[in-house]
Amino acid sequence: MVSPSSIPPKPAPPDQAASPKIRHSSSRFDFVSYDVINFGGDLTDTSGGGCGAGWNALWQQLRNLYLATGQDANHYGLMQTGIPTAFGGCGGSNVGASFVGDGSIMAQELGHALARGHAPGCGAGGPDPNYPQYNGYGTASIGEFGMNYATGAVYDPANSNDFMSYCGNPWVSTYTYRALISEIQNQPTPGPVAASFHAEALPYTAEHLYLSFRVSCDGDVKLLDGFTLDGPPTKSQGKESHYSLELHDADGGVLYAKRLTLEEAHQDLGHSHTEYFQSVPAQDGAAKLVFKCGHENGAQVIDLPEQPPEIKLKKTTRRGKGAMSGKLTLEWSGKCAPGESLTYMVRFSNDGGETWRPVVIGLKETKFDVDLDQLPSGDDCRLQVLASTILRTATAETDPFAVTRKPRQAMIAPVEDPTETRPARHVELAGCAYSPDGCCEDEELMWFSSLQGYLGAGSHLIANDLMPGEHVISLVAPDDCDGETRAEYHVRVLPEIA
Repeated sequence: MVSPSSIPPKPAPPDQAASPKIRHSSSRFDFVSYDVINFGGDLTDTSGGGCGAGWNALWQQLRNLYLATGQDANHYGLMQTGIPTAFGGCGGSNVGASFVGDGSIMAQELGHALARGHAPGCGAGGPDPNYPQYNGYGTASIGEFGMNYATGAVYDPANSNDFMSYCGNPWVSTYTYRALISEIQNQPTPGPVAASFHAEALPYTAEHLYLSFRVSCDGDVKLLDGFTLDGPPTKSQGKESHYSLELHDADGGVLYAKRLTLEEAHQDLGHSHTEYFQSVPAQDGAAKLVFKCGHENGAQVIDLPEQPPEIKLKKTTRRGKGAMSGKLTLEWSGKCAPGESLTYMVRFSNDGGETWRPVVIGLKETKFDVDLDQLPSGDDCRLQVLASTILRTATAETDPFAVTRKPRQAMIAPVEDPTETRPARHVELAGCAYSPDGCCEDEELMWFSSLQGYLGAGSHLIANDLMPGEHVISLVAPDDCDGETRAEYHVRVLPEIA
């Protein structure tokens, strides 16, 4: 489940999605950083199965961000409510998306991102065949009593169901909890998984062609997107399809082959087309991609270009000496073979290229303004531009430069929003102090009341003994620049009713 200490960023405009990178531990999820991505897809389009073409397009962007990061951090898209949609969310293969404010859907989509299928019952498609059937309870029952430690609410297995189902009164079962902990502890190296889940038996990080494509029911294949990077193999949790993908050399020798599996728990084979996102490990001598259907002799063959595209950075003008801040304009030129087109990605490193994070993906232009104030500091920073024709990728990097350190800013998010309450009711708040250079540790976060003084420490506050009166609750933390940062929340505690 999502920890109350996890604070989403400010919601993006309706045609955008805020994409936080989420790093998990055995007890909670932490937001590492976030980006705002432009997205104008139609979320009501249900063609192609699964969550539909619109959700698949958003999912594709999130997967590209995840793979371009190359770190053990999931990506999750948060959108404002009110956007027309056919579904409340979608998730799988280390990414997910849903709307701000719906924690139960976010929990389920994060479960899908961590390889969990649906719990059975209440109309769930493609349920997990290994989900236990607890004697005397419904098919999606949590199986034993649960308790919300923050509110004291008790969840009875007779009417409480696993949050991976579509049944009411959601909570977590022991089965799902243990499976999520196992998946988290097995990362970044893929570990043992359920029989319905497929993972490449390959090193975690290697050079891969990450390829997105659509297969029509007649077997026709349309490439949608692709790029080559060092990164992890993709994982699929759906059913096996009729299709397979092979990598051949120029003489027709098979260098690599795999059966295609469906991408997410909502998808099935009964639609006009299905979409896939696969990693193909780099192989010397690779010349052709071959798509097959079952044991039929016919196959669709796509030749791999012999040469990658060309890319050249134009000189970047530095403003002044020393560490940089603000906007930096990056320009480049790209060249590819006739009939091909180029798509660009910009990545940033603050440790000399040891690790990278995406700044923007899916660019068609050859110019981009990089906001250094949204990026972590460092003395050996650089920007990288990737130019891709889907099947081939070329890269270029800037010279090293320094980026200024940014102070943290404290933030408070009420788990509920009681601006007025009674002494018998608790006030539950979550908080953090964030900058692109990182968040405060829990023990550095201090809570105070203007009427009662010190309330506690940590990212999660449950104040259940506030005296009547107007409280200004403050979160105070070091700003990592020799100062402190503060956020405030106002709540009125009414007198006891006689």
